[in-house]
Amino acid sequence: MKKKLAVIIMAFIMMISGCSMALSQGKYYNRFSENYKAYNKNLLSLSAKLGDAESDPGSVDWDSFESDLKGARDSLDAIEKLSPPPIYSAQHRNICEDIQSEREWCEAVAKVAEDRELTDDMLQEITDAAYSSQFHTSVFNLIMQMKKDGVSTN
Repeated sequence: MKKKLAVIIMAFIMMISGCSMALSQGKYYNRFSENYKAYNKNLLSLSAKLGDAESDPGSVDWDSFESDLKGARDSLDAIEKLSPPPIYSAQHRNICEDIQSEREWCEAVAKVAEDRELTDDMLQEITDAAYSSQFHTSVFNLIMQMKKDGVSTN
């Protein structure tokens, strides 16, 4: 009974004080940056391998390709699951909406991994998915706002 009462009191105190499970600005910035950098690293690697698949399909390390694709998807999931501080919740929500276009790009790339070849139709689908994305613009806007706010990375 005492434990239940203690939990209820803590929940009430958190409600009154405005505490939430959101990360601090600095921790949010660090985790967001870490996952975004990991996503871009995988994105660049996949792009290079797509170039190889187009010019010399036999030279592609498909296991590495699939590993990079998994890493890209995992990074997007991690970004989506972050709990931003209230000041950045609207921008984070925009990013999460724009993540769908990045997922579509990953799905188009996954078809290449499944077939282990890059056809002209697949290349067009990948290109269309890349150019329709607003994800990186939304990320840029969030990062610029955090810099403007003087967010510490500690």
